[in-house]
Amino acid sequence: FISVLRKKAEQKEISIHRKKNFDNLSAPIRDRLIPWFKNPEKIAFIKHEELIIALPKNYIFEIEFLAKFLRVIQKGTAIATIKHDKLIPEHAFALATEMNADHFPSLALTIEQAIAYLRKDVLNLPTDHRGFALINHRNLPLGWGNLLGNRMNNLYPSGWRIRNEFDPTAQG
Repeated sequence: FISVLRKKAEQKEISIHRKKNFDNLSAPIRDRLIPWFKNPEKIAFIKHEELIIALPKNYIFEIEFLAKFLRVIQKGTAIATIKHDKLIPEHAFALATEMNADHFPSLALTIEQAIAYLRKDVLNLPTDHRGFALINHRNLPLGWGNLLGNRMNNLYPSGWRIRNEFDPTAQG
């Protein structure tokens, strides 16, 4: 989403100079991210503190320009957070259409398990895989989990969790 306001009063002309005001991502981390995308050649990566953000490469100049003159609340899609050379996938990326889901191990949940996941309940799902996995129901991504063998750390955002009780199997 982008919006523009038109100022009707006279103003000096703004000259556009290409000046990078985004942090560049190191090559080793960029190389680790490339397989995460269906079309990585269309993606530009930036880093803001420890957060890696993906932007459409063909709009990077415009986004940099707007960020220079305006307070941009959010830009691009949050991909991962860097912690001790480890990439922790962000929830927004699980829902991104450009994500290469085949690159990630996935865990299919039943409707009851999916509701428990969305409530951010503890799920004991024995699995041989260890590490981050894409959690889905009926091939629709719900978010991420960190599989630890005998249990899973639920990485669904706390502020988004389902708080009310209902029967997911009830018709009506």
